[in-house]
Amino acid sequence: MAHMDYDSGKDRLAAFFDAVLAIVMTILVLELQIPSPISLQGFWGIRDGLLTYFLTFFWLGALWAAHHAEWRFVRDIDHGVVWSMLVLLFFTSLFPYAARLVSLDFWSRSAQGFYGIVTICTTAANMASYTSIVRADPDNNTLKHYVHYNRQMMPIDLVVKVIGLVVTMVAWPPAMMVSTLVAAALVLFSQVHHRRSSRLR
Repeated sequence: MAHMDYDSGKDRLAAFFDAVLAIVMTILVLELQIPSPISLQGFWGIRDGLLTYFLTFFWLGALWAAHHAEWRFVRDIDHGVVWSMLVLLFFTSLFPYAARLVSLDFWSRSAQGFYGIVTICTTAANMASYTSIVRADPDNNTLKHYVHYNRQMMPIDLVVKVIGLVVTMVAWPPAMMVSTLVAAALVLFSQVHHRRSSRLR
């Protein structure tokens, strides 16, 4: 595939990714139900929606932070990278809708299952984007080192979410939310441990 110019390709794609993700995260809060009455009791009544918003916002925020850190090492991209990022953005754009469904019926297997499918597809698309970025810049050893560690954690992240989806559909609907939170905590803990270990070397 033809490689793009550094400035016109990499920077424009990064800006586009940031803009779309920012819009998606903003739409999340617009989908929150207004409490009635506006009181502690009212806010408690929409606790499912608030929990879904909190989890989704920070999960997407972690996704953005990971890409922001990765993008510092990217020197070159190709059309494969562009398309992999578009697919990733497609699945992230479904989060406001998925989160809305869950907030309307937190104990619905269908709502939680749909949220889980969106989460899993986003994770898989994120894995594909890492692969395409390395393929577009094969001589970038710094990028390879950074991506290699992240790609080691992603299968674990994906398996935890798949288990959560299965439990959601056959036994306990909120398992999808719990598994997403557990997967995020595992990845965060692993990244912190990896950074501390790297500093000690």
